[in-house]
Amino acid sequence: MEAFYIPSASGNLAVVYHRPEAGEWHVRDLLFVHGFAHEHSIARPILASLWRRLACEGVGVVSVDLPGCGDSAGEFEDATWESWLAAISTAYRWLGDRSSRPIHVGGLRLGAALALESAAELEPESILLLQPVIRGVEMMTQFLRMRVAFSGLRGEVLEKETTQKLRTRIAAGEKLEVGGYLLSPELAIAIDGIELCAQTPPTRPAIHWIETGKDISPATRETEEVWKAYGNHVSLALVDVKPYWVYSRGLVPEYGPLADAVANVFADGPS
Repeated sequence: MEAFYIPSASGNLAVVYHRPEAGEWHVRDLLFVHGFAHEHSIARPILASLWRRLACEGVGVVSVDLPGCGDSAGEFEDATWESWLAAISTAYRWLGDRSSRPIHVGGLRLGAALALESAAELEPESILLLQPVIRGVEMMTQFLRMRVAFSGLRGEVLEKETTQKLRTRIAAGEKLEVGGYLLSPELAIAIDGIELCAQTPPTRPAIHWIETGKDISPATRETEEVWKAYGNHVSLALVDVKPYWVYSRGLVPEYGPLADAVANVFADGPS
């Protein structure tokens, strides 16, 4: 594992590169985009175990902290959807300049939506979606509920907050603190606009979609069917493990089935 910075228009981007040992089989690379806000840090131990597994099977993984996140430059309140897309493009070009291996892109949750949108420009070999956010408005509502719950517990507000009232304040241009993150209205509105079922992915790269839980949701099935109708090759897998982006006490051995599913994505040939 190597940790370093690469320059970008938004400042230095923190990168961790898990790759096979020198001289070992190394046939492809994966550029991976983390989840949103607190999901980034909660999922980190499980994702790191996945990348170690892939490195043992010939896949190098570059995980990049987006601007304003993790150890990268900038403040979360200044982050924009466009700056995040630009950072992914910068990391992809950096990797392409240093390797002739096929490059795949992927992401977790909101990072999956970013990876999917980036793929239209980057033209990766394939796209890996781990529990992608299908409707941004639903994810943003869940995020705002954190503020509603904790502000009530702390007694910080005179009038009961609701997600609708918070959305009204966002629409008026106010930045809101949620769970320790200062959320800008520009970013909140961009996330609200995510609707994967209405998005047409590039048709060339195969899409590998891994869901977590006991059942495939109707929204997932609908999106899969729409994409296939557009000519996309979509493979959908279901892994019965706890949601590792919200469950902070998960142990690596519990996620063996997830590691197997991710490894199987890259077990079908040299690219």
